[in-house]
Amino acid sequence: MAFLFAKSFPLCVVESTEQTGNGTDYPFEMTLEDAMELYWKFRSLKVADNLVYSFVNNPTSGNCVATHSFSSTIGTLSYWPSKMSEMICPPAPFFYGTASGSNGTMTSTNAAIPSNTTGFYSLVYASIIITKKINNTYKFFPSFLLEISTDLEYSSSYSTKDIGGIASQIVTLKTSNKEYKTNLYATGFSPGDHSGISLSGSVVIEKASDRIAE
Repeated sequence: MAFLFAKSFPLCVVESTEQTGNGTDYPFEMTLEDAMELYWKFRSLKVADNLVYSFVNNPTSGNCVATHSFSSTIGTLSYWPSKMSEMICPPAPFFYGTASGSNGTMTSTNAAIPSNTTGFYSLVYASIIITKKINNTYKFFPSFLLEISTDLEYSSSYSTKDIGGIASQIVTLKTSNKEYKTNLYATGFSPGDHSGISLSGSVVIEKASDRIAE
């Protein structure tokens, strides 16, 4: 049985002057088709993280290199139904999920041996969707926030929201039709914790399973 709904989304989508793009709450400029796929079809998601973050930890810990290699399905921690018909009136947040685990190593000039580093991945998306008219075509911007907090990395933190530090356009969200990219920001817990910083690699987020169309 197919699921039919009279509107594109059950939530209110309004034309907005909110800031969009890299570092904002709305980083992806999507077509209506892709925004609808993200909202209606994405039942579960997978994140694959391959990062190299280099920095000098101030004032005494010296040169550090954190390397990540992680791939896992994001576990749902909020109401996130398996059927499209159940998406009509869900309570917010529309998706909140986390994944955690040992994801690489961190080395330091002052460390005798490399330390295993643990990442805690948090993803919230599609609690709000706004639209803007760009070149006479309406584009859609779902809210989206990926955050990675770490252990044994001298308080390293990562986010798609601009938290300062260094930015690199290495986050990819995949839909059936297109890949959307935005910045990942990396920094220390407090301003000035890290200097001489560089960030490379990739974080890929994609659908792991479909929602049932009924």
